[in-house]
Amino acid sequence: MGRITPKPRHGVLISGDQASQTRERIVAYALKAFNEVGVAGVTTTGLCAGLGMSPGHFYYYFRGKEAVVLHLFGRFKRDMQAQLFVRPGGPLSGAYLAERLLKVLDCVWEYRFLYRDMNGLIASSRTLEQGFKELVDQSVHALSGALCVDRSEHQGGPRLAQLETACRCAVIVATYWLSFQFLQNARQFNDRSVMTRSFHAARDQILALLRPFLPTKLDGACGAGLKEAPSMLRNGIA
Repeated sequence: MGRITPKPRHGVLISGDQASQTRERIVAYALKAFNEVGVAGVTTTGLCAGLGMSPGHFYYYFRGKEAVVLHLFGRFKRDMQAQLFVRPGGPLSGAYLAERLLKVLDCVWEYRFLYRDMNGLIASSRTLEQGFKELVDQSVHALSGALCVDRSEHQGGPRLAQLETACRCAVIVATYWLSFQFLQNARQFNDRSVMTRSFHAARDQILALLRPFLPTKLDGACGAGLKEAPSMLRNGIA
């Protein structure tokens, strides 16, 4: 039997399972709406109307759309951290890194609304500002750590400084890739097939930055993609 949770506004008792399902329905619908038109294009009233839910019922779960945004950011941050701190079973290879990069970029795509108007969201929320900063720092640390397991060997040397610079540049590319793509393909920003090709291009751009530090050579599609990357940037990526 599900846990019973009181609903104080109307004195109605609902089960914990029902409350959880309703909360998840709100979150799923809000994520879809935010991704499609951006947070600025969605109102709390609009969310209520789309869900067929009264404002009072909605506010029992979230105190407005801003609370939903923070909830979704928390999920996004946990999902990203889960990808960032996975370690390979053996020596790091170019192919493994390429695969992990696509998983990270796929996570970015799932929560793309966060990157659609990052500056506006950060300006409106200290929590988001700090959260994004932490995530960027963790991304740089995880990437440099994966490429340089024994940091003491290079401590203070130019090689380590070069590695950390390359990793920070790679994180900048990953962070702002969606902004670049919105500039290139604003009318196809929500087209999954278009953006999948775009993320393969992003992966190749990042690998091009990190190539001097990879312990193994890239081959196959990744290697071919690195040769094509400069022309793709010049011509705009479909």
